[in-house]
Amino acid sequence: IIDHCDKVNAISRQSSHYLIYPNPARNIVHIEVGQLKGLQGNLEIVNILGEAVYRTSLATNTIERISLSVNDFAAGLYYVKAYSEQSLLLQKFIIH
Repeated sequence: IIDHCDKVNAISRQSSHYLIYPNPARNIVHIEVGQLKGLQGNLEIVNILGEAVYRTSLATNTIERISLSVNDFAAGLYYVKAYSEQSLLLQKFIIH
């Protein structure tokens, strides 16, 4: 039974697509998010203080590509949070 659950979890993780590049970023960051499950998805970029510095809506069950200028963001560590009522993807990136 444990082996069966591990296989199901591995399949679930592989069904989500999440890519942030370049990392570290200087002028533009490209974010690719796909296969969020649910009705409505959202994407936030959060600074190290937990403040959302960018927000947008995402389509679910498809791949969304966003190119975002980070020239106005302070240098430092940020988190990209893509989520819906059924999915949560979180990844950090750095702005120089």
